[in-house]
Amino acid sequence: MRKLSLYIDTSVWNMRFDDHAIELQKGTRELIETAERGVYDLYISQAVMAELSRAPDARQSQVSDLIAHLDPTVLPLTGEISDLADSYVLAGVFGSASLADVTHVAFATVHQIDILVSWNYRHLANLNRRAKVIAHNVSQGYYHSLMIVTPFEVISYE
Repeated sequence: MRKLSLYIDTSVWNMRFDDHAIELQKGTRELIETAERGVYDLYISQAVMAELSRAPDARQSQVSDLIAHLDPTVLPLTGEISDLADSYVLAGVFGSASLADVTHVAFATVHQIDILVSWNYRHLANLNRRAKVIAHNVSQGYYHSLMIVTPFEVISYE
């Protein structure tokens, strides 16, 4: 049976070490524990790495160690990804203020990742946004159904 592919956005990596949101941290830990068993094919992108490079040094170190431990495939930025990200903004699927989020969706779409995992309810992991992304992807010729969910939804999906 084929493994599910997961694109893990920056919010999930950061939440692993955020002691202010214990339930979300717990969900992140459960996702990571499941991933450690090799249940998923894991992906991140150059966009995730760039966002993490702007974190405080202590957080960068913690997240870098975790990423090295899980060893996800790092996806490179391409013109196709940039063009798709721009098209989301031009079509009104996302506002220009959420450019990093748009880029995560474009990476996952272009690479036909099954699930984009995020704690970002406002810009990504919500029903309205999911519907807009799917409709726009189809209009652009991307017929693979990308699911945008929280870690809670992934660990219950297993």
